[in-house]
Amino acid sequence: MANGAGADQRRPHSVFLRARIGRIITFRGFGTERHEMTRVVLVALALLAFAGPAAAQSPERIEIDLSNFKFTPSTITLRHGQPYVLHFVNTAKGGHDFSAKAFFDAASMEARDRAVVAGGEIELRGGQTADVRLTAPAPGTYDVHCSHFMHSTFGMTGKIVVK
Repeated sequence: MANGAGADQRRPHSVFLRARIGRIITFRGFGTERHEMTRVVLVALALLAFAGPAAAQSPERIEIDLSNFKFTPSTITLRHGQPYVLHFVNTAKGGHDFSAKAFFDAASMEARDRAVVAGGEIELRGGQTADVRLTAPAPGTYDVHCSHFMHSTFGMTGKIVVK
């Protein structure tokens, strides 16, 4: 172990590899500052790559107005697996509901939002609002209506289309 070769063998592998890589980088003309800058850029790119999907998954907000005998929009188009905040606004003086049992049963949502859509519908008094956070279910077309007496007969119907 008197020669220099034995000294490298006693080092932990990570120290040995770092020393070897450092010599290769220096040998090819990259100085320490350039190596450090490359490492900073690579770390920044990795952080951006991981932050990208999280930013893409922020929920899209869709406002749904309930007025006298209509929903606006009457057709709501969603993408399967995407998160949404459905913001319901009853612009009428009287009460309405947004009944979509099959849709709400199939959608993924937390318990607090599940409580808002009890029985597959959202009941709103005049002027009231409600938010429901959910992830769109499997692709399909889901019927929507107001279950108050005669409201759907007068045209308070719609659909949710999940693509």
